Formats: sequence, C-alpha cells, structure tokens
Amino acid sequence: MKKTFFILMLIGFLIPSLSFAITYTFSPGDLGDLDHPNYYNWGINQVFDGSNIVSATLTFTNIVNLYGNPTIDILYLNLLDNSSHQGGISVGYDDGNMTNAFAGLGVYLAGVTTIPTELPPITYIYSFTESQLNDLAAFVRDGYFGIGIDPDCHYFNDGVALTINTASVPEPGTILLIGVGLIGVGIFGRKRFTKK
Repeated sequence: MKKTFFILMLIGFLIPSLSFAITYTFSPGDLGDLDHPNYYNWGINQVFDGSNIVSATLTFTNIVNLYGNPTIDILYLNLLDNSSHQGGISVGYDDGNMTNAFAGLGVYLAGVTTIPTELPPITYIYSFTESQLNDLAAFVRDGYFGIGIDPDCHYFNDGVALTINTASVPEPGTILLIGVGLIGVGIFGRKRFTKK
C-alpha cells in the first residue's frame, strides 16, 4: 500500500511539471526617435513550436512626444503577417502624413494618443487583446511575423520590446502514457488491496 501511495504521489508531482511557461522577448535595437516622416516595419523570425500564446505586450521605454500636439498625434501599431523584412527593420518614408502607413495590412493593434508631450517620459505598455492574441498565434505558425510602427509625430524613446508569454501543451502521447500509468497503478493497488 505504501508503494502504491508513493507512485501516486510521484505521478501527482509529474503531471503539473508537464505544463510550463516560456517567455520570449524581442527587441529591434535602436529605432532612433521614431521620427514623424518615417514608418518602421520590424520583422521577427521565430517559430513557437508546440506552445500556445497566453499574453503579449509591446513596451516603449522612456517615451515622450516633445514636439507634439496631444489632440492629433497618434502612434499607430499594427501586427503584420509574413513581414516583408523578415528578421530586421526596414524604414519607409510617408512624408509625415497623418494616416496609418500600415492601414489594411495585418491586424490593427492601436492608435496610441496617451504619450505625454512634456517631460518626464513614461514607459508605455500595450497589452494584446484576446482576439489579437489569436491573430498572433495564427501569424507565428510559419515563423515569420512583424510589428508595424507609424509615428505621426516625433517620439523620443529608449527602446521598444515585444514580450510573448507561452504555455507549453503536453503532447497527446505523453498524456496517454500518464493515463495508462494511472490505470496500471489503480489496478495494481486494487489487486494488492483485495488479496489482503
């Protein structure tokens, strides 16, 4: 009976360990100061094999809009599928117009209007919605996706980062093996118990 109890305890500790979280953090390096006449296509090459995405955030460190007008300035953010510049940054020129250069491409994340127009700067964090997480999960399947950033003013900052949190999904074979083990322990324990 003690042996059966020990085996059950061991399996009880094993099952939770099959599901664990992994955090991926990506940074494009220096994007300069997100200048008004430019837009930025940040391509990422990463396969999330066997994992499901549970959360994602875009973080802008020490960002401030020193030259801006808070009533009209917008920092556009888009999620891109199969980014045309895979694994790096490409910078385009939109002549400083006040529209989203990535309109109609990928998935629109946000038009941020809350960046302060005077010091001190802030750390701005955008959290993906559940629907956007589903889109991200679909986009990363082939390993190529990206973020489109179109600043419709001049945003000083100390860096941008994308953080993706995943939870691993146990393989069906592993689940089946544990199930068979539990049944075997149950039968073994029952036979030993009924013999006494």
